[in-house]
Amino acid sequence: MRKKLGVIGVLLLFLVCSMTTAFAGKSDKTTVYKNEEYNFKLSYPQGWIVEEDSEDTIVDFISSDSESEFHANANIVIDDLTDYPNVTLEEYIDDTIVQLKEEFSDLRLISNEKTLLSGQPARIIIFRGKYEGVAFRWRQAYTLYNDEMYIITFLTEDKKNKEYEEQFEKMIESFRMY
Repeated sequence: MRKKLGVIGVLLLFLVCSMTTAFAGKSDKTTVYKNEEYNFKLSYPQGWIVEEDSEDTIVDFISSDSESEFHANANIVIDDLTDYPNVTLEEYIDDTIVQLKEEFSDLRLISNEKTLLSGQPARIIIFRGKYEGVAFRWRQAYTLYNDEMYIITFLTEDKKNKEYEEQFEKMIESFRMY
């Protein structure tokens, strides 16, 4: 859980960075991203910008929507839990929810559902909150695999959530660890 504060920092970083970057239009086509070092792959919307190893993330995907100051984005963080061999997915999620609610005073938990991610038990949590007066929605998918917590975070303006929901779902469905 050494990166727990890093995960919250990554959320804050993406709120700030995504408000200042501008790119060109959206696409329904996808491109496959493969990370040999961390042994995972997923499909992401074609035309999105990919940035590797920025801050505490393994990879960042930033939308190419030029119609807004804020750009929908996704990132992947892997939290090494070898020092916490008995932590469960549920304990990790519960701790994360508490920390996020402490960090964001107006944060509201919308959903906390069990699912599968790359064939592994997983949870997807969805929050709504504000940052600098702008309403945001973020979705996080978590799965525990080989003493590492894989966390996929999606962030968008709340008013544009419907536009990106399907793209985010496709990214989650395509995610594979190997």
